[in-house]
Amino acid sequence: MTTNRLVAGLLAVFLIGCFGGCSSSSSVPITVALKAAASAIDQAQTDNITATVSNDSNNAGVTWTVSGGGTLSSSTSTAVTYDAPSSVTSTFTATITATSTSDTTKTASVQITVNPPPGTIAVTQGSLAATAGASYSATIGVAGGSSPFTWTVSSGSLPSGLALGTSTTDSNTISGTPTGQTSTFTVKASDATGVATTQQFTVTVALAVLTSSLPSSTMNSSYTATLQAGGGTPPYSWSETGALPTGLSLDSSTGGISGTPSEAGTSNFTVTVTDSKSATATASLSITISPPTGCANNGNLNGNYAFLFQGWYSGQAYLNFAGSLVADGNGNITSGQADQNDPVKGPQQWTLTGTYCIASNNLGTMSINNGTASHTYAIVIQSDGNGSVMPYDATNTIVMSGVFFKQDTSAFSTSKFNGSYAFGFSGVGGGENRYAVAGAFSSDGQGNLTNGELDADEINGNPTNTTFTANDFTVASSGRGTVTLNITGVGAGNFAFYVVDATHLLMIQTDAISGPLGSVLSGQVLQQSGLTGNNTDLDGIVIFAMEQIDFTCTPVCPEVLVGLLTTDGSGNIDSLAGDDNDGGTINSGSFSGTYSVSANGRVPTTLTGMNHSPILYLTGKNAGFITSTGHAALGMLTPQSGSNFSNSSLSGNFYGGGWEPLSPSVCGDVNVSTLTSGSSSWTDDSICTTGPASTSNTSTFAMAASGRGVATDNSGKQTIFYIVTPSSGGTGGQFISLPGQGNGSYPKVMTYQQ
Repeated sequence: MTTNRLVAGLLAVFLIGCFGGCSSSSSVPITVALKAAASAIDQAQTDNITATVSNDSNNAGVTWTVSGGGTLSSSTSTAVTYDAPSSVTSTFTATITATSTSDTTKTASVQITVNPPPGTIAVTQGSLAATAGASYSATIGVAGGSSPFTWTVSSGSLPSGLALGTSTTDSNTISGTPTGQTSTFTVKASDATGVATTQQFTVTVALAVLTSSLPSSTMNSSYTATLQAGGGTPPYSWSETGALPTGLSLDSSTGGISGTPSEAGTSNFTVTVTDSKSATATASLSITISPPTGCANNGNLNGNYAFLFQGWYSGQAYLNFAGSLVADGNGNITSGQADQNDPVKGPQQWTLTGTYCIASNNLGTMSINNGTASHTYAIVIQSDGNGSVMPYDATNTIVMSGVFFKQDTSAFSTSKFNGSYAFGFSGVGGGENRYAVAGAFSSDGQGNLTNGELDADEINGNPTNTTFTANDFTVASSGRGTVTLNITGVGAGNFAFYVVDATHLLMIQTDAISGPLGSVLSGQVLQQSGLTGNNTDLDGIVIFAMEQIDFTCTPVCPEVLVGLLTTDGSGNIDSLAGDDNDGGTINSGSFSGTYSVSANGRVPTTLTGMNHSPILYLTGKNAGFITSTGHAALGMLTPQSGSNFSNSSLSGNFYGGGWEPLSPSVCGDVNVSTLTSGSSSWTDDSICTTGPASTSNTSTFAMAASGRGVATDNSGKQTIFYIVTPSSGGTGGQFISLPGQGNGSYPKVMTYQQ
């Protein structure tokens, strides 16, 4: 009884306490949260919103209201459907609010964007005009609709090279580099609600040449490339202006360029493409053709050159050949002219073109076309750009040696030739016996030659000393000149010449051998400089090198002599000491005697023990031409520089060539030799009656203090040589050689220069 009363009292106290304000101080507040199915919808679309009410012990839910536009439907205490207006002209925002039924102070709102449906897709930046091969970009956009968007090309296709971007916004790009033609296509834009709109576009692509460069190639290699065009309306046709590389042609229907290029260099040209509606487009292009493999030094032959060949063809007939040519440094002889003369065919003139290939050692070959035939030549180039050259045909054996010199084109004028000159010519006379001439003259720069004197010598014939004049010395703008020498007691002789510079000419007789002079001659003319006209013009040591015929042999023998001439400046020849190869017989000897220098540089000599003493015509102090009285001799005096020579006096690469072959049995040569402290290695290209040949070998040499050296190759053959100028740091050296013991019976002089 007592217990029951106690429990009832406590319960009463508890209830009284709770009803007195317990809920306001200890219950959790109600919260309302909303979630919309979408944040944006289009007109006439619906959006479902759900409410979550927390801490509502009554589970009374919420009530719903909307502001901003649209209506609500299907309302419950926890969900409602928002209905967008059926037609919307512009985007607006509707606000849906939920209020707690249990606690009206607790609300939550959600905003829904209502958009018009996707409208027309339009270009908003750029244009629908493109050019083939050019970068292109245009921006398209759609009004209305709800992001994100999906963009597709629903029909047709973009021009090749263009693509639709991957944007998910209400704008997108069409971009790329078009290579195809004009194209029509439809773009579809679908918004987030699945509503789509489409628009047809046409991108026009203007005609253009798409090829921006063409592949390079090598001479004599097959070449194929195809020009590409885009835009316009096919089919296309092609044409070109300018010049494709020689040997290549353009197919007008396919745009293919093909063929086998025969010249090196870069050709620049313009191609034009025309479409079926006569639209045109052009592009400037080039093709570079490189020299064949192994032609690394073609650039060393570049510019204008004069040349002179002397020798034999068909194993017996004498032939000389002088002219000029232009080399482009890329293996092409772009133009040239030449005079040729021989006792059989007489004088002829040619125009020249051709190609060449110069290897890394400066040895090379040339192919020269004279309009009727092509001939191959072997060539070697010195470091100064001059060099030696000879025929190198396998099927048409012509045994000759030649020289070439870089031309100074500013000297292509008659007025440049003003002063005194000396010359040396050789060739054949009556009966095609060897004939040699040396002399001197003065030129006034106006076409007149005066004070001319010459010595002519035919083997075992009567040597002639006479005078000559001329009044028609003329130089054309091409560098070729002509002159008629009126020789006292003989007659008039016609000559052509090619200018090297104002101090140097290469000359060739243009008369038939039946003419007044009865000869076919060619040679060089050098300006005289630094002469006083007295015996002091010969004073010191010079290299004496001479070719002649020994008529005491049966048949006659080619003979060459190279040695040291020492004079005292007072008319005395202290010695002419040297080596003689007479038909393969090697002799050494020494002579002494006297000399007398005339005002015009003519120097008769008397040498004790020599049957036919030389006559000199000086070009400068201790330098000039040599002839004789009875052996049809022609040679050169060259001053020697330096003294106390040793094996180390010659070092580096030397480029050599043979002098005129004295008979068909003597070979022509061009050579590259590398000398180092008493040893040498060399490569020699030669032309003999048996045809062309190329050989390589090594040798050792010993040098005397005088500058005379003897080289012995690994087969025991000897070559005798004399230093003209020692090397300095591997450059600037020069020497002259002749065959020694065991080196065959074909005497020849060769000059080597760095």
